[in-house]
Amino acid sequence: MAIIVSIETSTSVCSAALHENGHLIASKELHTPQSAASQLAVQLSDLLAETAIQRKDISGIAVSSGPGSYTGLRIGTATAKGLCFGWNVPLMAIDSLSVLAYAVPSLHVSERFCPMIGTSTNSSNSKTAFP
Repeated sequence: MAIIVSIETSTSVCSAALHENGHLIASKELHTPQSAASQLAVQLSDLLAETAIQRKDISGIAVSSGPGSYTGLRIGTATAKGLCFGWNVPLMAIDSLSVLAYAVPSLHVSERFCPMIGTSTNSSNSKTAFP
């Protein structure tokens, strides 16, 4: 059983999820800006309690590595690193824009495309992706 804890804090949405062998088991999302510091650990605790998954069942932690909110990324990364240290599991940093690109079905993409994440300064972060 390969269970991964996934943490996303690069945007105003704070989310945590549990995946087993690539399939979503459960997730929590909070659409409240600047809530990651106070709610991420609560979300993780609730997920483990609701699914009856034990710490010993966790195989690794995946965390978004940005681009995105600098403070949000620090909160997510610090939480992930602390859990990895305490649970003795590996940490995987996942590029947020690559995840967005991966989520687009290849059937709908015949040309290059550019996933983007807006910023609080009305600019954006982007990455060119290929089908």
